[in-house]
Amino acid sequence: MKNARKAAGLIMLAACLLLAAFITVSAISGRTQVNTLHRFAAGGETLPPAPPRPVSGNPDGLNLNTATREQLMTLPGISAALADAIIAQRVIRPFSFIEDLKVVKGIGDKRVEALREVAYVK
Repeated sequence: MKNARKAAGLIMLAACLLLAAFITVSAISGRTQVNTLHRFAAGGETLPPAPPRPVSGNPDGLNLNTATREQLMTLPGISAALADAIIAQRVIRPFSFIEDLKVVKGIGDKRVEALREVAYVK
């Protein structure tokens, strides 16, 4: 029984040492990344510009991220309640694609396809 306890203790010790080594390596590599970022910023270099966001839907239509409640209500199948839900959702997180409208309760695949013809997201 004593030998089993010693073996278990040695296994636990080895596991703890491996964990400590992993944490140390992670901390060192994290620090290296931070130093690289500081050097990049201190050098006066700027990040390359982000690529423009793609337009999802009909660019000649209504922008769902900026439309007012009244404008949203002019779209096919959008009631006052759905317009309010769309506005509430885009306050939380603006839409990136027309398909993102599916998170709004009451908007499914058919409504998204209908809106794709008359609205867009940018």
